[in-house]
Amino acid sequence: MPYASRKPASPAKTLGLALRETLFSLSWGLLGGAVLLPFLELWYLGIPPAFLIAVYAITSMEASGSGDPVTAMELKQLEAGGGRSLARWRIYLRILTGTVFFLPLAVGYLPLLFGGRPFSEGISGLILRETDRRLNPKPAREIERTVRTASGRFRLLVAAPLVASSAMFFMGHSTPEVIMVQESGAEVELPQHERELLAQYLELTALHPEELEYHVR
Repeated sequence: MPYASRKPASPAKTLGLALRETLFSLSWGLLGGAVLLPFLELWYLGIPPAFLIAVYAITSMEASGSGDPVTAMELKQLEAGGGRSLARWRIYLRILTGTVFFLPLAVGYLPLLFGGRPFSEGISGLILRETDRRLNPKPAREIERTVRTASGRFRLLVAAPLVASSAMFFMGHSTPEVIMVQESGAEVELPQHERELLAQYLELTALHPEELEYHVR
């Protein structure tokens, strides 16, 4: 018996997977916009293409079973028709529609409340199944190591673009203020000949504090 049981993924795991895939796609999409911040006023136009590329990237991860959220959550993707081969375009369609339907208050996952499956699975023709460690021929230590590695790698892949985007947005907003301060400081700076006169005045008034002539000058 295969270790992917016939038990459908629980609503908690289904929503958890959707949340992880959405965070991954949005974080890299936001980085795509942040990269354009210094060059374009409409920097946010870079978010959609970066978002689609991110969906493709996580599709490749899940297809190879390397550091992906499906492995981290001990789930398995299967074709609803029972096919043995898992088409990559179906995974891409499931992630894309699942992410899009997740953003507006998770409307695509409302069927879970009534025992149904989310829209993304119906559109893509895929179903999510929970894996059973007891039926997995691999040693328990190796299974645990695979899950931990996938979880850690995926968290890093989500956090890295968020940190980079935050740094770029901070630098993009703080740099103009620094330039304005420097320019304002340059504007109020005295010319060379006036600085020399001021130095002479301060020196003479210090030497002759009672002489009115130097104060008048």
